[in-house]
Amino acid sequence: MEYKWLQSFIVAAQTCNFRTAAQQLHLSQPSITVHIQQLEEFLHVQLFKRERNRVQLTEAGKLFQIEAQQMVLQWEQSIERIRLVSKGIHEKVIIAMTPLMVETILPHVLYQFINDPPCIGNFDFSGGFS
Repeated sequence: MEYKWLQSFIVAAQTCNFRTAAQQLHLSQPSITVHIQQLEEFLHVQLFKRERNRVQLTEAGKLFQIEAQQMVLQWEQSIERIRLVSKGIHEKVIIAMTPLMVETILPHVLYQFINDPPCIGNFDFSGGFS
């Protein structure tokens, strides 16, 4: 199974239109069709019902859409981790805040983190810093 097959399938499943999927991925419509056919042959299952110029996901296609999205997400996360480690970054901290908190609290959080980087556990996210 190839990554480009998964990409083509995911966009085609979201749009239910191979031409639109091709436009979004900057490919030709025949390329999308071939990717879907190759994926169906690899999986030994029909992913789309084809009727005239319309396509719809089969039940197997609906299930595989969820699986394919998870595979692509895992693929992208793995690549990001490898790139970060190659730069000497072993952990990534994600902070979610409202715009108001970004202006008021984030500078303090960053200052604390910069001054005490080895132990992330020093932060008390329930209301203050320890």
